[in-house]
Amino acid sequence: MLLIRVQYKTLWNAGSCICVPVRNKYSVFHFLEPVEIRIGDIVYETEPNAVIISGPDEPRNFNFPRDTRFNFFHARMEFGELLEENRIPTGRVLYPRDPELLNGCFKRIRMEYLSEEEDAEQMQDVYIQEMLILLARSLRAPQTAPDSAMKTKLFK
Repeated sequence: MLLIRVQYKTLWNAGSCICVPVRNKYSVFHFLEPVEIRIGDIVYETEPNAVIISGPDEPRNFNFPRDTRFNFFHARMEFGELLEENRIPTGRVLYPRDPELLNGCFKRIRMEYLSEEEDAEQMQDVYIQEMLILLARSLRAPQTAPDSAMKTKLFK
């Protein structure tokens, strides 16, 4: 079992932030609205549907300039092996080719997380693997990230 926790279309209010120090887990975030993501000393102003995967040695720092819905899950350390197999980097802002497919994966993972079926954990892992394959395909395709997502400013 890979999954620790998952949320689907959770809402954070404007002006709030997630500032989590290094943890002993992986986290995958899919922001449905624009956010500010701090990586090192740089803040990226994203476009909708930005994805970032934080590794166990990477802090998670996100600012929400407006009410924002997003999906996320936290995964055990074994998740890192799947990232390596699929050549998916951590600590980078990514834009999936088809964000609705990714959104659907989060929805199915959440439904299995809440399920009382005896094989729910296996299904969670299947949907996580599906999500990673979709992300890997997006990375192999020509990137179509909006230009404004590449604009950065120093974190103050």
